[in-house]
Amino acid sequence: MAKKNVRDEPLKPQVTENEQMSDIVLILDKMELLLQAVSKLDKDGRYETVPADKEHRNSFLKIDRYANMFENFLKNFWSQLKDPTRFGILSIKEDTLDNPEVRQAVEDLAAGKKTDAVEEFLKQYEIVPRDKENQSINHQNQEEMAKKNETQQQAAQGDGTQQQPQYRYNESMINWEQLKKRAKHLETVTGAMKDVSPSLPALMRAAKVQHKAKQVGFDWDTPQDALQKVHEEADEVRQELDTQGKPGEELGDLLFSCVNVARLCGEQPELLLKSATEKFIHRFEAMENLLKQDGKSLEGLTLREMDVYWEKVKASSGRTCS
Repeated sequence: MAKKNVRDEPLKPQVTENEQMSDIVLILDKMELLLQAVSKLDKDGRYETVPADKEHRNSFLKIDRYANMFENFLKNFWSQLKDPTRFGILSIKEDTLDNPEVRQAVEDLAAGKKTDAVEEFLKQYEIVPRDKENQSINHQNQEEMAKKNETQQQAAQGDGTQQQPQYRYNESMINWEQLKKRAKHLETVTGAMKDVSPSLPALMRAAKVQHKAKQVGFDWDTPQDALQKVHEEADEVRQELDTQGKPGEELGDLLFSCVNVARLCGEQPELLLKSATEKFIHRFEAMENLLKQDGKSLEGLTLREMDVYWEKVKASSGRTCS
């Protein structure tokens, strides 16, 4: 017998514990485009989440995606959903979060946009139940699989048994108590509103909460109707200024009404405010440059003098308002 040369055998990679425990689990609400990261997970599959942003990155739970705990989580999660197509689970290595493509997808989701980057992100990292995987192998196999399943169901009915759907994980892993609690929490519109993460940017959260109300018909018919409410709220702010001088709560109502107008116009209020802020900075910079050309500076100028230069900047940009 020839002696085997150990150098002829390929080296097996050594997987360390740190490498195994390096998967980050993300949960995506595909309707609301809300991305959350799992922060806590117990052996029964119960979990807690935090927003999937840089601020909470240290709270992201790092796990071994092949562990029983993760299997329990997946089975519980998919079994609890009335509409499984609405949510997606993604598993991604921690260091992959720094990839430019991944960062772009996460930023697009945070802005409420479903872009090509988001689609590619889901294609690469979403975990799909086995029954869904089989359905999406390719279109040619789908008809053949459907016929095969129909034949199996007929055979099962013939011998008095009922065929169960095929899942990747054991049915006994479902935590039914957790299922009932979650279902009870989301039975009301108020529960769905409370389920919108409070850690989201305020304008974005306001738009998502308003969308929950819209789903049951509690919404303005047109942007013009919502704009009328803005005028009403502005009048209340004015009244508070005239009497109390501190219209804090009324200002909040005014902002919330402005979000309604933006949402009904099909705009993202968070992005609109970001754009307006950048526009203000750009115009202010242009105003300072004009002053510098005239040998002047902001110091010592009156507000009326500054306003003259401000109007020059607006005129040069082709805008005569705002």
